[in-house]
Amino acid sequence: MSSVYNWKLKDTVIIDVLFIACFIGIVVLLSMISIFILLIFLIFFVIMNFLLAVNCHDCPHQGKFCPGVSQLLFGALLSNKILKQKEITKRLMRFTLIFYLLVSFGNFIFAFTIIIISLWNTLSWITLIPPLCFLLYTIIAWPILCPKCNYKEECPVRNYKKYFNL
Repeated sequence: MSSVYNWKLKDTVIIDVLFIACFIGIVVLLSMISIFILLIFLIFFVIMNFLLAVNCHDCPHQGKFCPGVSQLLFGALLSNKILKQKEITKRLMRFTLIFYLLVSFGNFIFAFTIIIISLWNTLSWITLIPPLCFLLYTIIAWPILCPKCNYKEECPVRNYKKYFNL
C-alpha cells in the first residue's frame, strides 16, 4: 500500500447524514421516554467506540477520519490515544470483534425496541425513522466506503474471518 486514500466530503455525506439522523432520532426519542434509558444507550455507545479502538490499532487511518465501519464513530481517533504502538494478540482481537458486534448491534436494537414499544401509539410512523435510517446506513455504508479504503485487505472488521480461522 503506497498511500492512504484522501477522503473527500462527497465520499461520505449521504452515509453521514443517515447515521446522524439515526443517532439524533434515537437520542431525542429515548430522552422522551427516559433519561436513564438514554444514558444506558450512550454508555454502550462509548463502550462500542473503545472496542472499535482496539480493532483499529494497526490501521493507517488511526488517529484520523476512518472511512470504514467507524466513520462518525471515534474508534480510529481513540486507537491513536489509548494504544500507542501496543501489540494486540489474535485472541484479544477475536474477543473485541465479537464483543464490538454484540454491543453495537445490541445497543441499537435495544434502542429501537424501546422506542417502538413506548412511542408507537403516540408518534406512530415517526418512531420508524431512526431504525430505517440505521438500516439504510448499514446497507449503503460498506459497499460505498470499503472498496475505496486502501486498508481493505487488512481491516479487522471487514476481514473478521482471518481472526476466527474461517
